[in-house]
Amino acid sequence: MKFNNRFLFLFIAGILLAALLVGCGSGSGAAPAAGGSSGSTTGGASSVSFAKNVLPILNDRCSSCHGGPTPRAGVDLSSYDSVMNSQVITPSDAQNSRLVIAVESGLMPRSGDPLTADQIQTITNWVNAGAPNN
Repeated sequence: MKFNNRFLFLFIAGILLAALLVGCGSGSGAAPAAGGSSGSTTGGASSVSFAKNVLPILNDRCSSCHGGPTPRAGVDLSSYDSVMNSQVITPSDAQNSRLVIAVESGLMPRSGDPLTADQIQTITNWVNAGAPNN
């Protein structure tokens, strides 16, 4: 059976993502409380603000490709409305949100360094809080 490099990469990324999700799920939230220094980003889902915590990450790391007049792949991450219209978020379900899956797996951003664990946790907490426009 012949495999191409893209298939192999996606297969390995899927396995790593599954292992990450299994490992993170067993702690039942204990790791974020002991984590970063900014309580608003890792202190819990209810304390995350889209405008103050999530949008700055998206603007800094995502909007150069996923913003402007022609966002890549039709995914615009430059504002709350555009994020929600891009259908990459499943409110209250980070595990099934395409944005969270892409940044956790390291598939996004394609250029530059991956998001930090705190940045990923911030986005995850916001999605799990219902992805409010706050």
